Amino acid sequence: MDKIFTLGQIIAGAIVKGFDRLDDKTISMLVTEFKREHKDYVYKRDFLPEWDCYLDYQEEKFYLRRDLKHDDKMIVKSKLKELAGLDVSKFYDELNVHGFVLNKIYEKGGSYHIGIEENIFSNFEQEYVDEMYEWGYFSVDYDEYEVEDNRVFLSQYGKLALFKYLYKEELERFKKELKSRRINEQILDDYLLSEDLSETHIWSILNVDKLKQYCNEYDRALPENGASEVYFNKIDLSKNSDGSGRKIISDLLTVFDNGHCIYVCHPNHIFGGAPLLTEDVYDINNVNWDYINIDNMKDKNDFKEFLMPDEAFKYITKRLQHMLKKNIGQNSKRNVYLTVIEQYPIYYQNNYLVRGIIKADVESLYVAFNPEYEQVIPKSNFERGLRYSGNDTPKIYLKRRNNF
Repeated sequence: MDKIFTLGQIIAGAIVKGFDRLDDKTISMLVTEFKREHKDYVYKRDFLPEWDCYLDYQEEKFYLRRDLKHDDKMIVKSKLKELAGLDVSKFYDELNVHGFVLNKIYEKGGSYHIGIEENIFSNFEQEYVDEMYEWGYFSVDYDEYEVEDNRVFLSQYGKLALFKYLYKEELERFKKELKSRRINEQILDDYLLSEDLSETHIWSILNVDKLKQYCNEYDRALPENGASEVYFNKIDLSKNSDGSGRKIISDLLTVFDNGHCIYVCHPNHIFGGAPLLTEDVYDINNVNWDYINIDNMKDKNDFKEFLMPDEAFKYITKRLQHMLKKNIGQNSKRNVYLTVIEQYPIYYQNNYLVRGIIKADVESLYVAFNPEYEQVIPKSNFERGLRYSGNDTPKIYLKRRNNF
């Protein structure tokens, strides 16, 4: 059953927040904002009981009663907070007044004439306007000959702040996508400042491909700190192939060193941070190869240990086929992934290195090597013999890794 909030609660909460006057436009905007934040609420224009004990109504505006003494005002505000209720009071506690004021300007066409501020903003709101002038959120169009035409506009910084206010939920969703894709969130503001934020199609702005174009054009690093782009190579395992695909699989799954083993698991269960794959993110583009959580993999109990490459490959192909079948009817174009992790000992303590990621679609397999691991793959049987006998240990297996 839907909950109810009323006109009286909105006015009461606004007065407690600090609004010194409320006209119909301001009330309407506050109601809209509350409904945006609380979709399970229904609005009714019911008023407060004995409202005239608390409020004045003059020239189509509500005020806190002006004849109240200071102590009486404190008592009345306490009563108004009680009448506003917990959810409305919490809404006002969290209200972004800067964004609210910017939205009021936006709804007036994005600008207003200098000198009519008092007609638009209450004293409470004007304090926020003054702050935003200092922050560079406004630009002023002066005409020394036609003073009445002088107007205040939102600067690009003001438009950005308004954009964040109007599309808070969409931005949070996009930021989650950036985290999953291991994209540097710090470039987001600069990117948005370069965009036309009046564009009505929000997802044409909050778009990873456009963000990539921006980074390429302005030479900005796309992956977050520690992450790097993943390069998948399609592998051919057919009888008529040149054998390079089989070698890639062998290099990925063979245990070259005595005392080592490999694990196979889902990428979300080994890489630290936000999940790499979500309902919105279907592909792996960037990873931090060293940021892994082995305890999470073991807690999920969704892994398999191997010493022999043939056994590992049989398990991988069978599991990938099962994952692809699950996609049928849901999202048949969605790729599926598995990760190969190597366990190696140092001073009687196990350490872990991600060797690479395997991707599959309905037609092919693809492999992306961890570049650090790829550099130490033995290039000949002689090197393999040295490795397994312990006469040649690459540096990557001589360092402890902070796999939390």
